[in-house]
Amino acid sequence: MLGGVILGACGGSAQAKTQADASTDAQAEVDFEAEAGWETTEHTLSAEQTDATAHPSTPQAGSGPTNTVALLGARHDVTLTEDAPVNCKCLSAALGPETDARFVWGGIRPTLDRGAQLVVGLRAASGNCSKNSSGASYMGYELRDGDVIVKVEAAVEGRPLTRGAIIPRPGAGKEVYIEPVGSIAYGRGLGDEPRCSLGIGK
Repeated sequence: MLGGVILGACGGSAQAKTQADASTDAQAEVDFEAEAGWETTEHTLSAEQTDATAHPSTPQAGSGPTNTVALLGARHDVTLTEDAPVNCKCLSAALGPETDARFVWGGIRPTLDRGAQLVVGLRAASGNCSKNSSGASYMGYELRDGDVIVKVEAAVEGRPLTRGAIIPRPGAGKEVYIEPVGSIAYGRGLGDEPRCSLGIGK
């Protein structure tokens, strides 16, 4: 009987250790992703997630406040107005709060943390700016020394075209830039610089 008690105690200890190790591994993975500072289409919101952030659930009575601030990442429910000026090579790009008149929302407009988030909207300019390309699509953003670098890629026929995203605000004295992936023209500076500055936003 005593042996059975000792065996059970050892088993419990082993199980607790396994759970602790798993928790440590998960934390390490989260910390690594936070350090990476890179959001790609792997983190793009699905249609269900986009709908969920655009239509926040109503809190149940007595359940306390619900966080309705939108998530960072690509948005499939925002486009730029057609009259937005071309301010990057072959590309119109706008940066501002979710209420900016240049953004057209396909559903209920999300709510941003104005002190920490911005919306970036993209629209490919008319004309053949890149061979065999049907336009430009948001790919992700990168945090680089306080600057926010928005990556754009050539749109691929048959794949969803992403024309906007919610991104973090740049650091103090820093800016948001558009930067093309590969050799495409979309997103370069008007003078063919490697990237296009959008400033700090409103």
